Amino acid sequence: EKLKEGIIKNSSTQAHYNIIMSTNATRTTKDLVEKKNNVGVVNDEKMEDENEEENEDEDLGVRLKREALEALEEEPELCMLLHKTVLAPDVVTFEDAVASTVCYRMLMTPCVGGSGGSSSNKEHNLQFCPIVLRSIFDDAFQQKQHQQQNDDDLILESLLKEGGNTVRDAVRKDVLAVLQRDPACETILEVILFFKGFAALVCHRAARQKWILQQYMYDTQNTNTSNKTRRKKRSSRRSLSALFLQSQASAAFAIDIHPGATIGAGVMFDHGTGIVIGETAVVGDGCTLLHGVTLGGSGKTDGDRHPKVGRDVLIGAGTSIIGNIKIGNRAKIGAGSIVLRPIPEGATAVGVPARIIGRSLEARPGTNQDTSLLDVGHLATGGGDNADNNKSIRKQQKLESSVVTSTTATLSTNSILTLDSTEEQDKDSSLSSDSSD
Repeated sequence: EKLKEGIIKNSSTQAHYNIIMSTNATRTTKDLVEKKNNVGVVNDEKMEDENEEENEDEDLGVRLKREALEALEEEPELCMLLHKTVLAPDVVTFEDAVASTVCYRMLMTPCVGGSGGSSSNKEHNLQFCPIVLRSIFDDAFQQKQHQQQNDDDLILESLLKEGGNTVRDAVRKDVLAVLQRDPACETILEVILFFKGFAALVCHRAARQKWILQQYMYDTQNTNTSNKTRRKKRSSRRSLSALFLQSQASAAFAIDIHPGATIGAGVMFDHGTGIVIGETAVVGDGCTLLHGVTLGGSGKTDGDRHPKVGRDVLIGAGTSIIGNIKIGNRAKIGAGSIVLRPIPEGATAVGVPARIIGRSLEARPGTNQDTSLLDVGHLATGGGDNADNNKSIRKQQKLESSVVTSTTATLSTNSILTLDSTEEQDKDSSLSSDSSD
């Protein structure tokens, strides 16, 4: 009613608003009215009181459209953005909204001048066909299980699942993870439109589907080919479309994830800027990675060379984990750490290089977000189920102490040898000077 009274003065904005209200918005509003009648909500006040309980069971797509319509009414200037993303005419499901928004953000170009530039300049800046890009995301979301399958189909279906999750299930869990863990986020609409950690993760999941499918097709077509021929044709085993998605996501969101990496569901990249995840890295379900985290390889060694992070792990900002090492379930890594050795399950480590300082007290550190490492217990406390974890943690501590001791001894020996050689050089120089005199 406020919009009809003339709050929106601009004719172009009014036109966009009318388009939206005549397509998805009208249909969604009718669905919401029917939902109100079914659950017996009589007035808006009662609905607001029950919002928190309803949101848990409410379909994500319905909730997203409701939030978009509310945002449109409160801030009409968002009309253009919403019309091109979550309220686009071709958006029907939650997955459609995610795919539409991520594609828009990946191909979005900066405005040229104050007017936004000409349409010809915008078309010239496009690097990938928007329709084809959207189809890649749609194909990734439409991965389904079929009852009647042969062995090859079952193998491919298993390979396409990332950490045992389909893309659809993983993305939905990722959204709910952000809502649960980030106190700065209140709506699904915020996550879809503005959280680049989520957008980069969606891009990775779509890129991984292309990467795995390309490798599978190449391997099945060249099962009888010799190893030498395979090495020569290795470039055809790598999906350039997947690498494009990786490159574009890195440029747009400042997060670099190789399409070959495996990332579980319910994962949150908090802020996200500067996260780098290598080709053979694995991240388990329920983990939280803050900005600047690196899961890097060990030099130029080929093969399995990146870290394996377990479930419900919290990795603080600026942490680097290098090499094919294992980070156990429920572990916590403090900010700014450099991890070069395995971390046992339930341990808390921090430092350069990282050293174990205790055990995690939370059942799910990746969800609790204890970035200050306040919930850390002594290894002497806790029995029962914690006994085995404490034993492995103490064993790792002893190993670290022995490494530090041996390193210190080596440095001391090198220092003595350096001093001895320096003294000998001083003697030789004094003798030479005496002889010259």
